[in-house]
Amino acid sequence: LVCVGIVEPRKNQSFLLEVAESLWERGVKFELHIVGRVNPHFGRTVVERISSMQKRFPQLQFHEAASDDVFSILLERARAVVFPTIAEGCGLPVLEALWRGLPCVCSDLPVLLENTQAGGCLCLETNNRSEWETGLTQILAEDKMWRDLANQAATRELTTWADSAAE
Repeated sequence: LVCVGIVEPRKNQSFLLEVAESLWERGVKFELHIVGRVNPHFGRTVVERISSMQKRFPQLQFHEAASDDVFSILLERARAVVFPTIAEGCGLPVLEALWRGLPCVCSDLPVLLENTQAGGCLCLETNNRSEWETGLTQILAEDKMWRDLANQAATRELTTWADSAAE
């Protein structure tokens, strides 16, 4: 799984870490790669949590300054992009995942639903830990579900920047 975005409370990586920790403790096998620069004012506590968890869970990786090549490799290997944000302007990580034909598991914020309802995404109730644990377990373990979402992501029509500007 890949989570991309500035590391700070509003992107909700701490919540994702709680969910991942619970799944790892239950024996669910997966890697979680968090990619993004750290907000110098608000992100330090999230990074401290990541560092602390990496001692117990080496399958958790943090890429603060990933190059485009490294980021591309992470996405090529990913089962899905995860985006548990609680405050969002556009949801660019969701769109980037869909452009690559990669399923996305994300919060059910109205701004994200604008781009997720046409398929390829599993939208989960924001901060509902049980729902996120179930949803991530499904995306990791249920191949048919994953293939269906990947097919939807790869075949759906996406709005271009030019279309958005014209609209």
